[in-house]
This record gives sequence, C-alpha cells and structure tokens, in this order.
Amino acid sequence: MFSPPSSPADDEILSHPVCATYSYSSRAVNPSAQWLAVGDDEGRITLLNTLPWQDISAEHTSSNPQWQASSTSAVFELAWRFDDRSILSGASDFSIRSWDTEYQKCTAMFQGHRGSPRTIVYDPTTNGDGGCGMVFASAARDGTIRIWDARTSSRHVVVGDDGEEDCIGIRPVLTIDAAHSAGPASTATSSGKGRKFTRNGAASVIIASSTSLYASCTGGKIYSLPLSTFLDSHLNPSEVQTLYDPVQCQNTLFSRMALFDDRFLAVACNTGNVALWDVSISRDPKEQSAPVRGPEIDSEEETRAAQSMDMGFAKRSQQPGMAILAEGHAKNAEVNAVAWANGPNGPTLSSCGDDAMIRTWHADRVARDGITQAAQE
Repeated sequence: MFSPPSSPADDEILSHPVCATYSYSSRAVNPSAQWLAVGDDEGRITLLNTLPWQDISAEHTSSNPQWQASSTSAVFELAWRFDDRSILSGASDFSIRSWDTEYQKCTAMFQGHRGSPRTIVYDPTTNGDGGCGMVFASAARDGTIRIWDARTSSRHVVVGDDGEEDCIGIRPVLTIDAAHSAGPASTATSSGKGRKFTRNGAASVIIASSTSLYASCTGGKIYSLPLSTFLDSHLNPSEVQTLYDPVQCQNTLFSRMALFDDRFLAVACNTGNVALWDVSISRDPKEQSAPVRGPEIDSEEETRAAQSMDMGFAKRSQQPGMAILAEGHAKNAEVNAVAWANGPNGPTLSSCGDDAMIRTWHADRVARDGITQAAQE
C-alpha cells in the first residue's frame, strides 16, 4: 500500500492518483523490479517499485523518482515506451509530453488537442526498429484522434514559464476530426488557459485481447465481442457476451480496465472495489456446468476480519469466473486505474483510488486462509 504525497499548496490535502501503468520490463516472467508509473491530480508523475511489497528479498530502491509534469493541470494518461526509457503523459492542459525516465526531463511536447488526452497508444509495428517510440496515437475529449510521428512532424521551440527554452514542440501528422460525436457540439473553456474548444463527446474505454474486444458502457456493463466480428458483415447477438456484477453498478463508460495474458480482466469500480473476470470461461448457459463451491463463509464476517487486519481480499461472486477484490479502497471511492505486472506470486495487480491509496494485489493463499479463519472464530 502506498499513499501519494500531499499537495504542495496544502499539506492537509492528499494528492489523488488518477492514472497508472506498469513498465514493459515489469511484465517479464521474472522481473527484477516492478516500476509503476502513477500520475496524480497535482500534475506529478511518480515511479514506484512495487516488487519489494511482495518479496522481501527484492532490492529496495533508495527513493521513488518523482517530478512535476505540469504545474497547472492533472495527469490523466501515461504510456511507457517499449524500451522503458521514456514515458508519454497526457494532461488536462490538453498537451502530451515525452519524459526521459532516467533524468525526469521533458524531451518533447506534442500540441494539437483541444481537450484532455485520455488514451495514448504506441504503434506496435515500430517496436524494435528505427522508429521505436516515434509513432503513437492519442484520443482526447475534444472528440478527435491524432497521429504523431516525431521523425517527420514539424517542430518548434517551446518556451517555459521562466522564459527559457523548455523542450521541442511537435504537431500531429494526421487528425481525425469528430471521430466521436454525441449530439450537438457545445462550447467549453479550458481551465487556466482561456481557450475555447468544441466538445464532441467521447467513446467508451475499449481494450482488446488477441481474440476479443472489451468495451465499458453506461450502467457498469462490460461487453465482449469477438474480433472476427469486424471482418464479417453481420454480428449475431449470441456472439456478444455481457460481463456484469452489481459491484459495477456505479460505473460509467469511462471506467478503466486492464487485461493480463488474454485471461484476467480487471475492472476499476466506483464502489471502491475491483471486479476480476476470468474471460477464458464460457458464459454460454448451454456450456456452463454447475460450479463447485467450498463451504460458504459469511461475507460480512470476512469483511470485518479483513478490515481488522488492514488487508484486501477476494470475495466470492455469483457470476461464473468472477471475483471481487474488496476492502482495498474506501467504500464508494472511485478506483481510477488498474494495471498488471508479473511477480514472484504470479500476476500482480495494482489499483489507484480517490481515497489517495495505491494498492497491490497478488495471490496469497496463507493470508486468504488467515482471513477465513478469523471470520470463523
């Protein structure tokens, strides 16, 4: 468990983590470190090594690198480059910045959006060649998708608040206007910048595995569609599966998701919980067999036991192949981000919430049995 530092303006106000993502090396089979990049509402980026939280033999770093990515805006999105030497950040001042992770220095600013960038994705086809980390796409709340290529884009010098040269400014090579439009456009003003832009609405959060696409929608439902759908002219209703549990009832279409090994789908919930789905299990009623369950324990007793031990735990669900990661965050706190890594105990999940807490989850049978035993006493 980790709590971000307080606001520079007021020590009584905790900074809220808004986004988080693990480095590529953290997803290796036996990582030497698990570097989790966290962006907060004070405009800072913090790198946390979460491996020592699970393995006492892991090397502890002397400090967690942290720097001010923006002095006037929150960091909404982070994306590691394939070699982990650079991170892209999207902020509420509408800009995207590239950061050297070793020296925490801004190397480029990508300007063009008129709304907050909420999704940044590197082009996987340039991984390993001369274009590694040079091409990426971004989607923002201005309803546009923009493509950036640092090799060919026009450049200009960005001057910082101190009047000195800050970094190189880069413009997009392609813009898809009104990629998503929901009703009449409205005019809004950017905080602190005095600029006006047209808001066209935004699409739901979507992630894809090698075989399926998952989309979060209003009402807390997650829809799973086979990727083969996009090669056919028709979609049969039976091919669309719905992943829903009441713990997701407060979710919006902006709820974050993270997928591990094309199997485990973590869904951040506005109830302070994380929904964990095994998407490899068929949810066709004709193919499902009666679940084999162990002795039932009063979940309220388990909850009280976990609270007394200050531990989160996995609760049973009536949905097949689904568990609820509970008691990690405050009740009804919005979980803003979830991210996967590998660890000594297998898959490791980190979650960040509006309760200003960052939690790390991993399989620990001994600890889980301890909660069950305490609940039975």
